[in-house]
Amino acid sequence: MVLRENATALPGRLDDYLKALETEYLPLACARGLALLGCFADVLRPNRTLCLWSFRSWDHVREAHGGARREDAELVRWSRRCEELLEDTEAWLLAPPPAGVLRT
Repeated sequence: MVLRENATALPGRLDDYLKALETEYLPLACARGLALLGCFADVLRPNRTLCLWSFRSWDHVREAHGGARREDAELVRWSRRCEELLEDTEAWLLAPPPAGVLRT
């Protein structure tokens, strides 16, 4: 399972967000079993970034984004931090298609 997350930083705050992502959120995510597959700045649209995160399974997705997330003080603190840095986020959860020609 891959989470594709687009984030739009507040004007002039993209570098701050990327630094906070690396130093503040990445250790939290890794401790909870998420893996960062890649993080990219959008060269055509200012203040935009795309991150790809890997989950082990559907159960892991439920654990990571379920009610426990709202009770995890460190993740609540990260969410508040994002409010200081981001204008908007959107995410898509991607799963491999059924076995067949498109599955790699």
